[in-house]
Amino acid sequence: VPPGGDGAVLLAAPAGHGKSTLTRELAERGWTLLSDDFAPLDLNRATVRSFPRAIGVRPENNESADAEEVRLFGKRLVDPGYLKLAEITASYPLQHVFIIHGEPTTKRRMTLVIDGRDADRVQQELRDDRSAVWTEQGSTRRVELDASENSETLSQLATDPAVLYSSIEWSERPNFDQPTRCETMVRREAAAYLGREMLNRRPQGRLMRRYKGDTVALLLDLASALRQTNCWRFHPGSRSDNVAAIERIVR
Repeated sequence: VPPGGDGAVLLAAPAGHGKSTLTRELAERGWTLLSDDFAPLDLNRATVRSFPRAIGVRPENNESADAEEVRLFGKRLVDPGYLKLAEITASYPLQHVFIIHGEPTTKRRMTLVIDGRDADRVQQELRDDRSAVWTEQGSTRRVELDASENSETLSQLATDPAVLYSSIEWSERPNFDQPTRCETMVRREAAAYLGREMLNRRPQGRLMRRYKGDTVALLLDLASALRQTNCWRFHPGSRSDNVAAIERIVR
């Protein structure tokens, strides 16, 4: 929420597109932080609720881990206690949605974080996938692989109880050296993008059970919730330019 504002600004993007970093930058400039990574959206009232939690920022390539540093799924967790946080019961009308776009890609990459107790079984199931790259992360095991093929097998795997987290990257990470650009976006396109990201995290979760698997109904409810919202396609550049562009548009 911008200083002095009464409406919420939502930043949506796949992993690695800089949304958490941009959220932190805005919060440090006096914006009120509602949440990071999760945005509880009331589709009937078109409002966003507060969901305070640590900010997860991807460490730079040359950044070493601190002994007392807390990480989750490869991200460094930043305590937002020194920032201006919304009350736990706060709710704001959704005023702006910025869809952050990266570079086009011909291959979709899938990331799975697997409970270490079942990791050997899952790794055995993927033994024939030559694109799979495995890394150890404490008590979990992470795998990144090409999701362009065998989509049915991977969809089933994403719902495996051993999978703690799953996501698909639909585009390459942005080129942050390019100039920041922003243009208006058709609301139904923004709704389709948000719906895809919702289903990306847990395709068989509570949300789809509520809709009984009807993705069209979800899309229509999302589009309806955005009817009074300004939607933007945002191509990020440097941090300072990104913040300046968003502040200028919201003003």
